[in-house]
Amino acid sequence: GLVEVVTIWVHRCVLAARSHYFRKLFSTAIGSVPSTGMDTANGGDVITLRLTDFDLPTRFDPETFRDIVRWCYTNGDDEASRAATGGAGLFVAPHNATRLLVAADALMMESLKQRCESEIESHFLDGENAPQLLELCDMMSPQFAPRLALACHQFVGKLN
Repeated sequence: GLVEVVTIWVHRCVLAARSHYFRKLFSTAIGSVPSTGMDTANGGDVITLRLTDFDLPTRFDPETFRDIVRWCYTNGDDEASRAATGGAGLFVAPHNATRLLVAADALMMESLKQRCESEIESHFLDGENAPQLLELCDMMSPQFAPRLALACHQFVGKLN
């Protein structure tokens, strides 16, 4: 089928600074990181990367990767996020919290992972999503979201 091409601008050094996965990728693949083009007007400092060319631990939809990039630049500061998105609201919200948690785990972004885990546990955990979140935690590694898994176990226990 057709593949939608989405351009998301980000500095390679920002990805490397915020994600252990990208830091490792860029440091071990200097010069061999696949690119689809180079901007010679900027001295070749800008390259176009295709995420589909990397052996990512999981696939991300463009919206999730945009949120990852926004986190890299704003540290999830809700005011900066509102400004960057034209007032779209909180950084970690019910519509993206679980996707961001999974992406943060895959990209080895511990601070984002902890923020998502905390926000889900504090604000979004309810009787409807606790069983699904518990199932997600059980499918992932024991280090995935231990605090969230415990909160889900306790929540599900109260439901029974």
